[in-house]
Amino acid sequence: MYDIRYKNQTGKSHGVYVMKRPAIPAPNEEVEMVRVAGRDGVLTGDRYLQPIELYISMNFRETEAQWAAKYREVKKWLSGSGKLEQVDDQDYFYKVYQVQIEENERIIKRYGAFTAHFTCDPYMYVADGAEEYAISNERILSNAYEECHPIYIVTGSGTRTLTVNGKTATLTVNGTTVVDTERMITYTQADHTLRNTRLTGNYEDLYLVPGANTISASASGVTIIPNWRCR
Repeated sequence: MYDIRYKNQTGKSHGVYVMKRPAIPAPNEEVEMVRVAGRDGVLTGDRYLQPIELYISMNFRETEAQWAAKYREVKKWLSGSGKLEQVDDQDYFYKVYQVQIEENERIIKRYGAFTAHFTCDPYMYVADGAEEYAISNERILSNAYEECHPIYIVTGSGTRTLTVNGKTATLTVNGTTVVDTERMITYTQADHTLRNTRLTGNYEDLYLVPGANTISASASGVTIIPNWRCR
């Protein structure tokens, strides 16, 4: 039976069942277009992928006395942001910005039906791309997907240099520091205190391009979460 997993919890574990498999839209690309006086056509600038919207119809059955309690349980589960998976496609997941329950209906005293509206990052993420990989003197990571925005975790004391495909960034660490190239922030792992000024270089230079990527660190204690992704 088709099911979803959100925040590492399946619908079945909450007594909730998906009524039908949702339609998965492809992300729409938005292109910046600039018109130039006296010139035909337009110039194109930056390109952006818009978030995708997933609508999943679900229902549940509960005793009349516990119906309201069950609905509160469901609302608590389907809230906030998190990771959304399809149980028959567990090698990939969506990053959810927010989820809202819409069209809730108490069909009869024991049955409830609703639609969960997920607003997601436009990419599908690969499960093993969320794992950590050690970087020693030099490592080659093969990216079979699209451009990725990884997370670097650096442990130690002093100055560390990261080099990705010939481009270099320097980081001053004392303990464990996280460099998140997607959010373009640097912070301490222990208490998430921002340490952006400790990084010298461009976050974009630390991205992983399609194909082979050569990564090196000036000392041990560096790992990478590649965040493999595709459309």
